[in-house]
Amino acid sequence: MAGPSLSVILPTYNESANLPTLVARLQTALAGIAHEIIVVDDNSPDRTWELAERLADATPGLRVIRRLHERGLSSAVVAGMSAAAGDYFAVMDADLQHDEGILPAMLKALQEDGFDLCIGSRATAGGSYGDWKWTRRVISAVAALLARLALPVQVRDPMSGFFIVRRQIFHDSAERINPVGFKILLEFIGRNPNLKIKEIGYRFRNRLHGETKLSGSVMKNYLVALYDLRFGRYVSATFVLYSLVGASGVLVNFGGFAAGEALVLPVYYFDFLGKQVSLHMSAALG
Repeated sequence: MAGPSLSVILPTYNESANLPTLVARLQTALAGIAHEIIVVDDNSPDRTWELAERLADATPGLRVIRRLHERGLSSAVVAGMSAAAGDYFAVMDADLQHDEGILPAMLKALQEDGFDLCIGSRATAGGSYGDWKWTRRVISAVAALLARLALPVQVRDPMSGFFIVRRQIFHDSAERINPVGFKILLEFIGRNPNLKIKEIGYRFRNRLHGETKLSGSVMKNYLVALYDLRFGRYVSATFVLYSLVGASGVLVNFGGFAAGEALVLPVYYFDFLGKQVSLHMSAALG
């Protein structure tokens, strides 16, 4: 039997309420297209992986990867692509917010129109962010602006988690991709500045079940990923993070001395013989 043309990678974490609906929608949207669906689950507490295995029994081409020790959206996508058999890899969230109906048009852009990467875009013609609150729109707009400043290729929706890429692009980039963070699209664009990219608009849906994965740590990892893509070849992101932590400690130390001076508090330190010495900050600095 011929292998699948398209591999759909679904990274999941606590998406048991959404996955059955998405799988059914994918089967409808991709009717007539040889495809497989790969669910990569990070050992979800709601046992999404177990539900996916039951769905696989009744869904030809559905495979499940349960990761017991690794975590993270980007690394889950890499794991799925490494196991995929298709010539084209589609990535989308399992929370029903992406429009699976445009997948055939996205695939056509690569198969027939010669593009290397096609993005499901909320910011191009026909696209919309839906009913987002203004705070979420501001966060997304700032993040997208930072991405456009950092990346060598300009796209309107660099924050999208919905795209199709050629298999060869993944294999050419695999050793250079940083799997930390949640925006794997940035890695493909940042590591491959000569990509031919097309964006197809779609309306972003509201999440019906489950909770958003956006958090402070996700935002931090995003900024680190941007730095790594833009400047990592000069100074590693790890070194910069350690430097920032050290600098913050120095500032806290100086702030403590300044407060002690203002309040004329005693300061204790040990001299070179190990004897504790006490003096008032005003006297020490006067």
